[in-house]
Amino acid sequence: MILRFFLLFFFADAELDSHSFKSPLIPEHAHKFDSIGSAVPLKKYVRLAPPLQHKVGALISKTTLEDSLVVIEIEMFISGASIVEDIGATFWFSQHNPELFATGIIYGVTEDFKGIAVVINPGKQEIMGYQYNENPPLNLTFVSNLPSCTTQMKGEFHMEIESIPNKLTVYTWQKGKPKTKCIDFATSLMSKPYIGISANTGENSFAVFDISSIRSEIPIQEGNQFEALKMMQENFKTELSVVKNETIELTQRIQNISESQELIDIQNKIGDMKLMAKNLKQRIEKVRDAIMVLHVDDTFAIDSNEYITKVGAKAAGILDKVKSLQDYVSGQGILKPIQNTVDEQASNTLGTGKQLEEAANRSHEKTKLVNQKIQNEYRFVWIFSGLVGLVIVLGLSMCKLVSVEKIHTL
Repeated sequence: MILRFFLLFFFADAELDSHSFKSPLIPEHAHKFDSIGSAVPLKKYVRLAPPLQHKVGALISKTTLEDSLVVIEIEMFISGASIVEDIGATFWFSQHNPELFATGIIYGVTEDFKGIAVVINPGKQEIMGYQYNENPPLNLTFVSNLPSCTTQMKGEFHMEIESIPNKLTVYTWQKGKPKTKCIDFATSLMSKPYIGISANTGENSFAVFDISSIRSEIPIQEGNQFEALKMMQENFKTELSVVKNETIELTQRIQNISESQELIDIQNKIGDMKLMAKNLKQRIEKVRDAIMVLHVDDTFAIDSNEYITKVGAKAAGILDKVKSLQDYVSGQGILKPIQNTVDEQASNTLGTGKQLEEAANRSHEKTKLVNQKIQNEYRFVWIFSGLVGLVIVLGLSMCKLVSVEKIHTL
């Protein structure tokens, strides 16, 4: 009694995952349904037939229903219609191989169809239902003369089919409107049927059916509580397995990215750039100090100014290289936390580049001051000693500048 109360009041229905899907059909639900004929699985829906002449397609289950008690809800988008031609769609239950009858001109099925069917005629805004197990071939006249109900079905349209022993009931509604009972009719017991929905177009009329989801459930009633509980347990195990596999896959992807040689190379390149920038700054400071203590002629002042200008240009070039490095990292699709680390390192390097540019400008100004102070001093010994020292310092600095130019290879 406790189990029965729990199931009836806390779980209205047990979802039948093997016969349910929500778009996109592929790849997650491809093992549940086949699209045949002109049916095409798209991102947001499965289009049963394109708006072209004489097209027919179907969406059919790959496995049979195990229980005769089932509630199936179909969400679809319907556009186009015809009151001249008998075209539309049929949702069906059948024990026979669907590929033998699921693509025909009788509202999507062939004359060989045998089973339970719910017909949708968007041109006349009608829903009809029947069970056909007769030997004569099925025909349009038989279907067209069936009792029907009228309902609005343009745009987003929902249809719920409730199958219980000896009876099938159809409910319909549009988005944002209440569910209403459309038709019900007597049926005979059908063991382990396939389910599916077929649609066709005509000579000059095209009704387009886009199926966005099918939800199948086993209603919990007296006598089937334990079967429903078993179904819920199976669904839970399936969902748990999917979540577990996705978690393992995500963990492995993160681990692969963090250990990839590509990421390690990027981090090493950023470290090398910071080191070279630091060394270049130190060299500029040494050149500035050397110029400050020298007393040289105008030629030297001009040469040193040109050198400082080149150093400033190299320092400014570092900014462009760091930006190129950022573009490179962005293009590799690395996870955001890793990207943030790269951005932080690049930002620090940008700051260093700006400091280098400022130091070069200061050195340029200092050179002007030196030039003014040494206009009247021409002592040979100081000039000779200064030039020797400058050659040594410039030689070391030029070697490092060659290393800085390697940044262009990043």
